Amino acid sequence: MKFKYHVPLIGFLVPTFVISSLMFAYRGFPPTDQLVGFYVCVAGAVATYYAGIHTVLKDKP
Repeated sequence: MKFKYHVPLIGFLVPTFVISSLMFAYRGFPPTDQLVGFYVCVAGAVATYYAGIHTVLKDKP
């Protein structure tokens, strides 16, 4: 895959982790179940993004 396909994903992940890191720094560490839910949500977004990219690339003539 080309790097340009990863740019939107990076544009989503960087602010997500920066904002969550700042929230953890100022509010304290969240409960474990909340942290697991956050990471599962982010992992689901990444998996969905890659599935969509692979589907589009497979459908190209």
